[in-house]
Amino acid sequence: MSGHEVETAARIRMALSPLNPAEIVANLGGHGLAAIWTGPAPGPTLLFRAELVALPIEEISTRPHRSQNPGRAHLCGHDGHSTILIGLARMLSRRAPARGRVIPMFQPAEEDGSGALAVTADPRYGALTPDWAFALHTMPGLVFGQARLAPGPFACASQGLKITLTGKTAHASLPHTGLSPTGALADLIPSLQALGPGGDHLDAGFRLITVTHARLGEPAFGIAPGEARLWATLRTPADAAMAALRTVAAGAGHSHRQPPRPRACVHEPGRVRRHPQ
Repeated sequence: MSGHEVETAARIRMALSPLNPAEIVANLGGHGLAAIWTGPAPGPTLLFRAELVALPIEEISTRPHRSQNPGRAHLCGHDGHSTILIGLARMLSRRAPARGRVIPMFQPAEEDGSGALAVTADPRYGALTPDWAFALHTMPGLVFGQARLAPGPFACASQGLKITLTGKTAHASLPHTGLSPTGALADLIPSLQALGPGGDHLDAGFRLITVTHARLGEPAFGIAPGEARLWATLRTPADAAMAALRTVAAGAGHSHRQPPRPRACVHEPGRVRRHPQ
């Protein structure tokens, strides 16, 4: 739901305002927010970043804090990250930094990649001039109270890949008169997953392809499908590896072209008649 963080930003601001930061920068790169705490002595500026954006996912849960908006929920750790930064802001309100500045920053439009560019392009972000910028992410399974650090990039580059397979729709009683992408779609899913098997994301050779969406034809019993769509997310630790993986993955999509259709056989008493197509 990138670009629709109006209510979330308003609630974050309501949580930050009573904590008396030196300044709140609102509408940063869209609906972003930055709260600034300044120490009495000069020093570096530290910025800590979380995301505001919700996702188009139905939250199926009995938890009292589950989403009340059908088809939308703050998942993928975003609610936790924002909560952590509000906790940091509460600590800063009780004990300001001895020197320099600390800035919790809530970034909009994280999921589609546009938010980071919009925030850094905002002239007011230049005025923040962070010397250090920290991102964080929840790690399910990590022991409570522990954090994991690593030199270099910690989070992967991520890019979406859409593959459309176009054939020819036919009646379900005469599938041979069409050109179905069913077989190509069935082959593509394991082929893409084999290109990015995953593993330890801190390894230099890490590659992960996750199939996120697939659709074949229309939900009807009388139609043999003529189109299929496949979405996948590609993840690598570095941009160069991403470029190589994207090329290979896209090539896998192009290679799944349908072979020439076999001629249909119509059986009649005493003979077989072949219809060229």
